[in-house]
Parts: sequence; structure tokens; C-alpha cells
Amino acid sequence: MQNRTKIIFLFSFLILIFVALSLFFNSNSLSENNSYLTPIPYETVVAYKEKYPIDSKFEAVIIAQRYYITGSRMEFTQGVPKVTLVEKMNLSDAIKILGHKDDRPGNTDVWLVAFEGQWQILPPMSNELLPLEIGCIYIVLDANNSGYGHLSARDCISLQ
Repeated sequence: MQNRTKIIFLFSFLILIFVALSLFFNSNSLSENNSYLTPIPYETVVAYKEKYPIDSKFEAVIIAQRYYITGSRMEFTQGVPKVTLVEKMNLSDAIKILGHKDDRPGNTDVWLVAFEGQWQILPPMSNELLPLEIGCIYIVLDANNSGYGHLSARDCISLQ
């Protein structure tokens, strides 16, 4: 009877260890997959040294934010805009979603990054902000080189 209790205890302990390790590794992959949703501080964005090809959602968000948000004439009234979507796709799919024209081949790999927020634009040669706009900013980044990007500001669209 004593051996049987030891075997049951050992078996229960092994199951507990297996469940704990499964939860640990699963939570790490989930947080890694969603790390791009966390607001990225300005200092991190400007200090980031990009590399190509863009390998992760986090890299795509930083590059989009650095060159198309931080480097723009947009002033965000609520702070850093909220990231709502980051997807790698081919250019023809991005064009279908956003409806813009492009001369490059449709099979070009791109990242579509969407930010939601409220912004005003500061025109060149002016200190007066244009009226407040609310919506989404869609940025298409070439996945393999830094030579191309496209920004589109408009009402938010359902991408699901």
C-alpha cells in the first residue's frame, strides 16, 4: 500500500510539473506575440537601429512609428497612437484593403501596420494646427528594404 501511495504521489507531481511548464512556455510566447501592442516610448523608437528584412511585428511597429508617426507633422492629442493591427502580407492584399495604387509587383512582401488615434496636422510654414482628426493610420512597409513605405490616414475599417 505504501508503494502505491508513493507512485500516485510521484505521478501527480510529474503532472503538476508538466502543467506548470506548459503554462510558463505558453505565456512567454503569448507575451512575445503581443509585445507590439504595448506603447513604445519615444526614446526607444528614435534609438532603434532597424534591420532588413523586418522579421517581427515588434520591429514593424517600431519602424512604422519612427518614420511615419514620429517623423511626421502629426501631433497626437492622446499621446502615442494605439496599435490595432500588424500583419505580414503581400502587396496586392494590402492594396485591396486600403485601395491605394502601387507600381510594384503584387507579390512583394509587406507589413501592414494600423494605428488608431486622434491627431492634428501642423502644416509647413505654419504654427496653426489643422482641425482634429479621429481615425486610423495605415502604414505599408516593404518587408525586405527601407526604400518604400505608404501612409494612409482615414476612417478605421474592419480588417477581420
